[in-house]
Amino acid sequence: MILLLIVIAVIFLIGAGAKQNKDKGGKTRKQSMDDERQNLIIPTGGIPSRMLPVGRITVAGPYYHDREITTVIGNRMGEVMPAGQWDRTLELDAEVRRQPNNTHDRNAVVVTINGLIVGYIPSEKTNEWQQFLQPLESRGMFAVAKAAVYFKNDGGYLLILKADPSAPPTKNTFPGVGILDADWLIAVNGEENAQEILAKYGDESWVWATLDTGTIPKGKYKDAPTIWASVDGESVGYISATQSERYFIYVKRRLPCSCLAHIKQGPKKFELELMLPSRK
Repeated sequence: MILLLIVIAVIFLIGAGAKQNKDKGGKTRKQSMDDERQNLIIPTGGIPSRMLPVGRITVAGPYYHDREITTVIGNRMGEVMPAGQWDRTLELDAEVRRQPNNTHDRNAVVVTINGLIVGYIPSEKTNEWQQFLQPLESRGMFAVAKAAVYFKNDGGYLLILKADPSAPPTKNTFPGVGILDADWLIAVNGEENAQEILAKYGDESWVWATLDTGTIPKGKYKDAPTIWASVDGESVGYISATQSERYFIYVKRRLPCSCLAHIKQGPKKFELELMLPSRK
């Protein structure tokens, strides 16, 4: 009788231990650990495709990647601003890729910086991103966007991805320099001398423009400082003296830099607008 009770007790303990080693999904602890290791696998390789700096999306899950975010910030921690100082904080290049091997969500879209996972695209946004990323992958490419890093008021980090998968593609190659935020369209003067260049891209085209300092070539404000724009190495115009008062110092401090530019067909000629940050 005593022997029978001992056998029953042993069987009970083994069963209880087996239950404790399983998670809510019925997986063993080892299976769960294997899943988590698989979720750390990040797709690599490919040609980077720079996304336009339009739109804002809050990266999900930075709380779980606090250590990784601290690592990628490195010695630039002093550049990270509190949430609310939106245009002054540290910005880093982030890769955005599909993660079909993710055991929690096969539609997951992961955000990485320097090869470390810093968060994910929110689940309610992944369908839109999947539609954007799949064609890129088929061409051997992946998305790169600016990620702004902030300190949250209650501790930890807030990551804002400056990208919108529905934004139209640019018709020229990213120049490989710093990018200014795209908030306002600012008209360009002097584009009448660059009609041949603008016509190559056509009406309702978006292109990357590089910026530099210079002077206004004619008129009432001749020789006044201004900002000149170039497309693919060719000068295409400059901003007015009034706009230069807002942007000259701001742009000069950030050179070399680029911005998004919009080409449209006006009543008599192609016109050009620069997308620049909001400045009061």
